[in-house]
Amino acid sequence: MNKIRFFAPIFSMALLIVVSSIALVACSADQTQAAGGGSTPSSSATSTYRHPGGSTPAAIPTIPANMHNCGAISTLPNGKLADAGLAQSAGNCFWHAYQQCQPAGLFVQVGGIDTVTTHTFLITKNASGCAITDITSHRIVPQPPRITNYACTGMTNSNAALHITGCGAEGDVAVPIQ
Repeated sequence: MNKIRFFAPIFSMALLIVVSSIALVACSADQTQAAGGGSTPSSSATSTYRHPGGSTPAAIPTIPANMHNCGAISTLPNGKLADAGLAQSAGNCFWHAYQQCQPAGLFVQVGGIDTVTTHTFLITKNASGCAITDITSHRIVPQPPRITNYACTGMTNSNAALHITGCGAEGDVAVPIQ
């Protein structure tokens, strides 16, 4: 009887560690996919995402393989850049691509306490010139993301930020790069 009392808590702890490890691996796979990672590039602007709770799949924006990936800019809940050096490099890359009207993409992730908004900005060339699309993924944890596409009207570079203008209901989006 004493052996059962001794081993029951150890068995429970081991089971908890195994279950936690499985959840962590599943969450890491979802985050890699959400960030556009993985070993095979996507050929479209979205990929399939299945919420760990088994809910209906939702589209997570990715940068198509035929576009230059300028990188990612992330802000913390306090509004500061997670990595100012990477933000400036990614922002400069995207600004240069826009000036040359070259196909490119940029991820911008704005983190809150329980929300994550990711803008996937894509530059394409069309008959009238250079076009910017904003694929916005808004997620309130633990719900799956809500995806909305906007055609933007232009972009300027001033005051240490890229200002992407006229993005539908999003309006103007200021992307800090310094």
